[in-house]
Amino acid sequence: MNHGIRRTLAIAAVQMLVLAGRSLPQAGSAASHIEQAHRLIAQGDTTAAIAEYDAAVSADPSSVEAQGNLGVLEFFANRCGEALPHLKSALALDPSEARVQALVGICQKRDGQTEDAERNLTAALPLLPNPKLHTLILSNLAQIEYARGDLQQASSSIAELMKSDPEDPDVLYLAFRIYNDLADSARNKLTIVAPDSGRIHLLMAEEFVKAGDAPNAIHQYELALKQDPSFLGVHFELGEALLKESLAEDSLARANAELQLALKEDPRNAAAEAKLGFIEGHRGHSDLAEERYRSALALNPDQLEALLGLGAILRDRGEYEKAAELYARASRTDPLDESIHFRLAQIDRQLGRAVDAEREMKLFKEIRDLKSKSSLADARRAPQ
Repeated sequence: MNHGIRRTLAIAAVQMLVLAGRSLPQAGSAASHIEQAHRLIAQGDTTAAIAEYDAAVSADPSSVEAQGNLGVLEFFANRCGEALPHLKSALALDPSEARVQALVGICQKRDGQTEDAERNLTAALPLLPNPKLHTLILSNLAQIEYARGDLQQASSSIAELMKSDPEDPDVLYLAFRIYNDLADSARNKLTIVAPDSGRIHLLMAEEFVKAGDAPNAIHQYELALKQDPSFLGVHFELGEALLKESLAEDSLARANAELQLALKEDPRNAAAEAKLGFIEGHRGHSDLAEERYRSALALNPDQLEALLGLGAILRDRGEYEKAAELYARASRTDPLDESIHFRLAQIDRQLGRAVDAEREMKLFKEIRDLKSKSSLADARRAPQ
């Protein structure tokens, strides 16, 4: 982190965490140093403010304000070793100061004092509604819980973090690690406690689906249903796998049968309705496809495949305004699907909306290029 950014963070942090007026009676020199430190912080000179707070602490070690704010500035200068003694002194002088307790916990965690860190962070968490502080504490708690191997508690913390800060790369990475480990743990336990169960076949089917191996996925779904025909959702998943394997008529017929069973199992399965619409569309039955897509959207107005399928039918019919509306809804449902922006660009051109078409084409290219650059497959590829 460069000096300018760090200084900005420190200024914002002290403004948020300032402990003004939380001191025991101060010596005159301590009060003047604190007053000068406040002025320096307002001017953005955190280095000089640290020196003033240090002088205030020397003059009056019982000043919660001086000890706490000196600790805060050292913390946000990424010097936890220097921050921790002052933060602990401030907390000892005023144990009710949850903001200081949170920073003590974070520094203790960085120093490897995980038990003390977890105790302080857990105590401070419910007392600090500020979203930034709440996220900072939760993130550190999740890291401690994950390092300890407490995946259940870590998953609870990361789930709350994902709600409050869903686009933070560190949060997303930690979530990936935790959920991956939870999945591995559950799979390993399942193979031990029920090695011949239908659930094992379902687990294997899902692994084959991820690997793009539709034929083996189909075989495992069929074995699972043979063991227990009452498994919920399997008919739909089998229907999807059949469509991925082939779009020949025999596969379409088998998939159609499975999706009909899925609807019988759950009449509100909008995804099954949309898949049936796709089958009818592939067979050239646009009227039947439209009926299925509209049924799916009646069940779930955001069903993506139905929005795109019905949009394509209306586009081919020349109803561009209606098609554009459906594609726009689809884009809101999945804004990172570049193909939707491409379709919107085409429709906008048909409607004479040159500016909108250019914007959508730009989004299409940006998302496509971003996905290409961030592809895990590319990242794993060895240099030639």
